[in-house]
Amino acid sequence: PNPILTFKHSETSPIEDASISQPLDWLLTRGANRAAARAGLLGAEADSALIAAQVGYEVRVAFYTSLAASESWRLVAAQAATADSLVAFAAERVRAGDISVLEREQFEVEAGRVFQLGLRSYEARLAAAISLRRVLGGAITTLVPVGRLDRGMDITLPIGDQGLGSPLLQRAVSDSAAQRALSQAS
Repeated sequence: PNPILTFKHSETSPIEDASISQPLDWLLTRGANRAAARAGLLGAEADSALIAAQVGYEVRVAFYTSLAASESWRLVAAQAATADSLVAFAAERVRAGDISVLEREQFEVEAGRVFQLGLRSYEARLAAAISLRRVLGGAITTLVPVGRLDRGMDITLPIGDQGLGSPLLQRAVSDSAAQRALSQAS
């Protein structure tokens, strides 16, 4: 707290009198209040690190989900092209008398199954792309992996000076320290 300054003027001696008064009870609680404030700052740093880690996780999951869905779509499209070719070959073999109509129909059913799989894969690809756009907040045209999926996951985040790697653990420690300091100030 700030000191209190008082100034008095009178007609009698002494004519002017100035005094500064400071209550001394703040000396007893100052250390605890500073410790509580320091713990609050550490808690805010831990919250920031936790939010950054959560955003990084969301972006990473959305990116690789979208990348996987695009790759799945590419593979299903290749499988559909192969299934269509097999149906055409089966039709030619039926005309030549090499296979029965039943076998050709089995190839057609398989091509239909691949087509349905392609529709599900296309839907998953769109949903993953929308999720990625939502997480990043912008338009995505191509997906290019820039590194390993686990890159950067083996490091500890630099939070505070206690070396507690987890932001949640750091937040719990700072909350505890703040409560302890506030109870000492009372």
